[in-house]
Amino acid sequence: MAGFGRPNRPALPGLGTFTGTLLHVSEYRAPTPFTGRRVVVVAGNSAVRVAVELAEAARVSLASRAPVR
Repeated sequence: MAGFGRPNRPALPGLGTFTGTLLHVSEYRAPTPFTGRRVVVVAGNSAVRVAVELAEAARVSLASRAPVR
Protein backbone atom coordinates (compact mmCIF):
# COMPACT_ATOMS: atom_id res chain seq x y z
CA MET A 1 0.00 0.00 0.00
CA ALA A 2 1.35 3.43 -0.94
CA GLY A 3 1.09 6.38 1.38
CA PHE A 4 2.87 9.63 2.07
CA GLY A 5 6.01 7.67 2.90
CA ARG A 6 5.82 5.82 -0.41
CA PRO A 7 3.89 7.93 -2.93
CA ASN A 8 2.53 6.07 -5.94
CA ARG A 9 2.87 7.80 -9.29
CA PRO A 10 1.53 5.37 -11.88
CA ALA A 11 3.03 5.17 -15.34
CA LEU A 12 0.68 7.16 -17.57
CA PRO A 13 0.82 7.62 -21.34
CA GLY A 14 2.49 10.90 -22.27
CA LEU A 15 4.41 11.49 -19.02
CA GLY A 16 7.72 11.30 -20.88
CA THR A 17 6.81 14.29 -23.05
CA PHE A 18 4.70 16.26 -20.54
CA THR A 19 6.26 19.71 -20.07
CA GLY A 20 4.15 20.94 -17.17
CA THR A 21 4.66 20.54 -13.44
CA LEU A 22 3.72 17.16 -11.99
CA LEU A 23 3.43 16.76 -8.23
CA HIS A 24 2.23 13.98 -6.00
CA VAL A 25 -0.02 15.28 -3.22
CA SER A 26 2.79 14.48 -0.76
CA GLU A 27 4.97 17.08 -2.53
CA TYR A 28 2.34 19.86 -2.47
CA ARG A 29 2.98 22.67 0.03
CA ALA A 30 0.95 25.76 -0.92
CA PRO A 31 -1.18 27.21 -3.71
CA THR A 32 1.01 30.26 -4.28
CA PRO A 33 3.25 28.78 -7.05
CA PHE A 34 0.09 27.97 -9.03
CA THR A 35 -1.53 31.42 -8.89
CA GLY A 36 -3.26 32.19 -12.19
CA ARG A 37 -2.38 28.82 -13.71
CA ARG A 38 -4.56 25.97 -14.93
CA VAL A 39 -4.27 22.95 -12.66
CA VAL A 40 -5.68 19.44 -12.97
CA VAL A 41 -5.95 17.51 -9.72
CA VAL A 42 -6.45 13.75 -9.95
CA ALA A 43 -8.90 12.90 -7.20
CA GLY A 44 -8.22 10.98 -4.04
CA ASN A 45 -9.12 11.98 -0.47
CA SER A 46 -6.09 14.22 0.04
CA ALA A 47 -6.19 15.52 -3.53
CA VAL A 48 -9.72 16.87 -3.12
CA ARG A 49 -8.63 18.95 -0.12
CA VAL A 50 -5.69 20.26 -2.19
CA ALA A 51 -8.03 21.10 -5.09
CA VAL A 52 -10.24 23.18 -2.80
CA GLU A 53 -7.21 25.10 -1.53
CA LEU A 54 -5.79 25.57 -5.05
CA ALA A 55 -9.13 26.92 -6.28
CA GLU A 56 -8.44 30.08 -4.27
CA ALA A 57 -5.45 30.85 -6.54
CA ALA A 58 -5.78 28.83 -9.76
CA ARG A 59 -8.29 27.50 -12.29
CA VAL A 60 -8.74 23.93 -11.07
CA SER A 61 -10.20 20.90 -12.81
CA LEU A 62 -10.78 17.75 -10.80
CA ALA A 63 -10.38 14.39 -12.55
CA SER A 64 -11.74 11.21 -11.01
CA ARG A 65 -12.78 7.72 -12.09
CA ALA A 66 -16.09 7.98 -10.25
CA PRO A 67 -18.28 10.82 -8.95
CA VAL A 68 -16.81 12.60 -5.92
CA ARG A 69 -19.00 12.34 -2.81
